[in-house]
Amino acid sequence: MPSKGLEWAIARASNTETSGLADRDWAQAVEVTSTDKIFMQVVADCEPQWTNNDSYLLHHPFGDFAVKIVYDPDADFSYFTCDGCTCDGTLYFTTEIMRKLAYKVVTVQTYDKRLSEQLMSGKGKGIKWTVGNYVVLTEYGEKFAPEKKPWMNERVTVLLPLRMDVR
Repeated sequence: MPSKGLEWAIARASNTETSGLADRDWAQAVEVTSTDKIFMQVVADCEPQWTNNDSYLLHHPFGDFAVKIVYDPDADFSYFTCDGCTCDGTLYFTTEIMRKLAYKVVTVQTYDKRLSEQLMSGKGKGIKWTVGNYVVLTEYGEKFAPEKKPWMNERVTVLLPLRMDVR
């Protein structure tokens, strides 16, 4: 059964008024249910300073924050971050996009613009991320291939549903 996050992300990405990704065939998208494992590996790779069992301290240009990441594919999400590539179909590229998106969240290189004032003003000292499953859309066709690399005819788009709360 698809998660609430998958349905939310597809609806949001398909919206022609708010999304630059609306021209894609989102009906073919799938969700990756190992999102929590990918995130935990990225957090471990960053070697954070843990403040307790479930939060770590992040030194950021906006200030120092206690960051907590919660995995819940059925949460009420407020936005998504995304990335993509054109490739030859090698799975490595898709997993690298997933790791890149996780890194953006772990290091607060993405944020809910509605909460940015709270972060920049120093009013918030903690961030709680609620993370859904990755949503992956893979499309095939000559139209995606660069002229000099016709074998690279796969376009991969990865969305990551998020909710950011400033504490």
